[in-house]
Amino acid sequence: MASDQWPAKEAAMKGVVLDWLAKQGYSVPDGEMYVCGGYADIVAGRYGPRPAPGRKPPLLSTISIELKLHDVAGVIRQASNNRHGTDQAYAAMPIWRTMKMQPATIRKFRAAGVGLLAVSRNVVTEVVQPARGEGMCETLAPVLWPHCRRSYVVQEGGQDSGRWVVAGGRRKKQYGFDFPTNSS
Repeated sequence: MASDQWPAKEAAMKGVVLDWLAKQGYSVPDGEMYVCGGYADIVAGRYGPRPAPGRKPPLLSTISIELKLHDVAGVIRQASNNRHGTDQAYAAMPIWRTMKMQPATIRKFRAAGVGLLAVSRNVVTEVVQPARGEGMCETLAPVLWPHCRRSYVVQEGGQDSGRWVVAGGRRKKQYGFDFPTNSS
């Protein structure tokens, strides 16, 4: 594979996509998650402010993302299935792959209601906006929160911002600073 055709593996795109989601205000647990019928590569949740200290904030929206290097039909099928359990479903593919797509291929994403993300080494570009999914399945909300609660960010002055970032494990170290908690 030519050096300009980064990445060699799907996993190489994951960090860039996670950073994009964090900038959108979404929290992303580590690892794949089960979404009403199958596993998605990435599932993210956006939460509102806590109703009271120590209480779980409301889950406002969810996104699922499937990562693929080449298999357009497969990624459309998988992401389309994820629409049954999340508010938005995307396929993420390398930018070099999305630039080679014919208009008919782009129409297939739109027809399936699946968004398309073009991923480069440090930028994610939304090529196709997703249609509104069927909403989060009832089993996703309680499963997503325990994975996300540790990354809740507090605004200056101790007020909950409703913004989440990836703060656990290796992802925390990438940002180079510690995240404040409710006790700080």
